[in-house]
Order: sequence, then C-alpha cells, then structure tokens
Amino acid sequence: MKTKINRIFSVLFLTAFLVAPLFVTTTASAWFSDSKVKVMTQNLYLGADIFKVVDAAYIPDPNNPTGPPIPNPDPLAVPTAVAELFQTIQYTNFPERAEAIANEIWVHRPQLIGLNEASIFYIQSPGDAAYGGKVPAEDVVYDYLDILLNALSARGLNYKVAVEGYNADVEMPMLTGYVPISVPPYFMPTFDDVRMVDRDVILVRGDVDSSNPISANYLTNLSQTIGGVNLEFTRGWVGADVKVDGGIYRFVSTHLEVRSSVGSGFRAIQAAQMQELLTILSAEPKPIILVGDMNSSPDDVPGTYDPDGAGPILPIPYVPPYMLATDYFGYTDAWDRIFFPRNGFTDGFSETLDDPNDKLTSRIDMVFLQPKNKRVNWVTGTVVGDNRFNMTPSGLWPSDHGGVVTWISFSK
Repeated sequence: MKTKINRIFSVLFLTAFLVAPLFVTTTASAWFSDSKVKVMTQNLYLGADIFKVVDAAYIPDPNNPTGPPIPNPDPLAVPTAVAELFQTIQYTNFPERAEAIANEIWVHRPQLIGLNEASIFYIQSPGDAAYGGKVPAEDVVYDYLDILLNALSARGLNYKVAVEGYNADVEMPMLTGYVPISVPPYFMPTFDDVRMVDRDVILVRGDVDSSNPISANYLTNLSQTIGGVNLEFTRGWVGADVKVDGGIYRFVSTHLEVRSSVGSGFRAIQAAQMQELLTILSAEPKPIILVGDMNSSPDDVPGTYDPDGAGPILPIPYVPPYMLATDYFGYTDAWDRIFFPRNGFTDGFSETLDDPNDKLTSRIDMVFLQPKNKRVNWVTGTVVGDNRFNMTPSGLWPSDHGGVVTWISFSK
C-alpha cells in the first residue's frame, strides 16, 4: 500500500513539475500583455429618504380606503416633511462621510469611478415656493462632488471630472417656524426653499486620458404631483472614452429608477430606462464597461405593470434591468467572474446610517462588461464601505450603499 501511495505522489509531483513552468509562463505572459482596468461604482447617498415627502403629500381616501390615495389637504404636511428630510440630510453629514469614501478610494486607487447621487443642495431664505413663486434657490449648502474631490485632494490623490450629468432638479418649500400675527389663528408659518439637483459623475485618475464625454436624460421618468406641483424625478447616464493601460474603452455610469414592489410602475420605468441605454450602447464599437446603481438584482424576474387594474389601459410587461443586460444584450456581470464566490450585497443600510448592526441585503450596484473584440481574462473585486471599521468617527456608514471595486483583465 505504501509503495502504491508513493507512486501516486511521484506521478502527481512529476505532472506538477512539468506543467508548472507552462502555467507560470502563460500566466506571466498574460499578465504583462493584458490591459488591466480597475473601476469603482459608488452611490454617495443623498442623505435621506426623499419618498417620505411623496408619502406626506397623500392620505388614504376616506370614501374608498382600499383605493388610490388622495392629495393631503393639510397645506403644511409637505413643508413639514421637507423640514424633517433636510434635518436627516444634515444628520447623515456628507462632509464626514466623504472622508470615509475617500479613504476607500485611497486604498484601492481605481482608475475609473462612477458616482451616483452626487447631489447639490441649495437653499433660499425666505422662500417663495409655498406661495407659488418660481425663483430657484441658488445658495449652495452642500455640493457632494466638490466635497469629495476636496477629500481626495487632501490625501494627495489626483482625480478629475471626465463628465457630469444633471438629472432631477426639484425644489420644495420647507417649514422653518412661525411668527405671531394679530388676527386668528395668531401665527403665520415661515418657509425656506430647499432645492436638490441630482447628478451622475465619472471621475478618472490623473494618469487616465478621457474624451468624447456625453450625458443624457432618459425619456421615461417618474413624475409625481406634490403639493399641487407636478415634479419629474429625471434620471440619466454619463459616458466617456477612456484610455487605460493601453486599452480604449467606453466607460458608462447610470442610476436607474428604484425597484419598489413587483408589478409596480417603478419597475416598468427602470426597465424602460435600461432598454433605452442598452439600445444606444449597442452601436458602440469599443469595449464597454457599464457601472452604476441599477436598482435591479440577479433575483429579479419579468413581470407586468397594470396601471389601472382592469381598466382601458393595457398591462405593460417588463423585463428587469439585470436580465436585460445579461440575457438580452449579452453583457457579463463582472461579479460572476470573480473566482471566490461571495454574495456581493451592496444595498440595505437604514436611512440614518447610524446602526452598526445593519447589514447589506441585496446586490443592485453592478459592473457589466461588453468586451466586444476583446476577451475578459480574469476579474477580482470587492464590496467596500460595508465593515464597521469603515464607519465615520461619529458612527455613520459611508453611504446606504456599499461601493464595488472591480479589477478586470482584458486581452489587448
């Protein structure tokens, strides 16, 4: 028995001895000849749940409790919700969170970064929106992009903006207090206006050349009437040609509409947005790296949105964005190419970001690859901002999303 075992080990050793040089030579050759690209996608998180304002604008219909909600007759409901929203944004303290995000970038040094929710918040005091005014708020309170760039610069990192795209531009009145008056009800509310501008941004490391920037808004977007004003929550995408390690790629970042429940209008909208983007990119001859908050996971399945039940509008079938990319347009989910399997969850932290026991529960931030005339040789990657040691000194997670850093080897 011992002799037989020794023979087996001898054969294995000889095989390893003969194959190892070939493996090392092949690997070394691929390592030095491939084009290696390290990318990051990060949703910065605007700092609060904006849909709470939408919820405040409506109440159940007392005459039809199971039917669609009706506008809230309380004129202070929305301004009060906006005040609470703005307080939460201040509490979640993006200037502090930007330091934590900059730390992750410093550790990994990605050549390309796609940012979502790179928001700008403006204020106008006193405001005029509560009285039908149209003057936009212009005093900047927070510019998330500038704050992050300053944090990167303080660490000696050189990143530049390749392209920024402007999406939703929403302004609402915010209740700030009351002043006494001499007639009933003996007080009058006072308001400021808060304006939020949403952006998608591509940053490139200082040693990366970029060209042909483009930004666009989607044709299909969510619109909602709030406080008697119709608001459109516009979303979009940004892209640029980038030259990295001898390869030229089309790098694209987007933030699709939220998922909400299965069969909801939200899912139909995000599917239409992804269909639009992938159709546009299908004419692109260069290899494509598509990143962003897709608000769609590998678990999502096709469904149908029925706008009015059994009414005259026909149900709208939809295919979820993840499936559109991988099954219909032939993109590779880079995470699936990582050798060591992990769940890769990127979404799930609470609104206030201050629970150290929070866990990410779904994977909706993606890196999709369409290599065209190239070959994807290997991929490594990790989720960042999801460990307690990533939390800020005051105990905040860097974002409600984990970032995704992926290193990809393309054949030249």
